[in-house]
Amino acid sequence: MLETAAGTFVLMRTLVARHWAHAQPSVPRVVAVPVPGKISRAFRDGSALSSRGERGALSYADYQAQVDR
Repeated sequence: MLETAAGTFVLMRTLVARHWAHAQPSVPRVVAVPVPGKISRAFRDGSALSSRGERGALSYADYQAQVDR
């Protein structure tokens, strides 16, 4: 079991949401809104990102393309 995992690069959450929305049968609208609190601050300043752990070789877009098949 993986304790920590990370992708090939850092993505903005709106980009991930747009990739996900595009893969849905009916395309929902993606609206970026600020998320308050400590977790949001941690994502913005990078402290919530994995600095160790296993790194994947598959990008999120490639993963989404495989899932959509």
